[in-house]
Amino acid sequence: MGKFCYNVFALLLLTLVFSHLQLTLTIGLEFQGVG
Repeated sequence: MGKFCYNVFALLLLTLVFSHLQLTLTIGLEFQGVG
């Protein structure tokens, strides 16, 4: 059971990091387009 919880936590963390990366990339591209 512990391993399952760890996998879910890892997946959640990965999704969070990926979404944050995507957001940073989008904002960076927008600023580049403006500047």
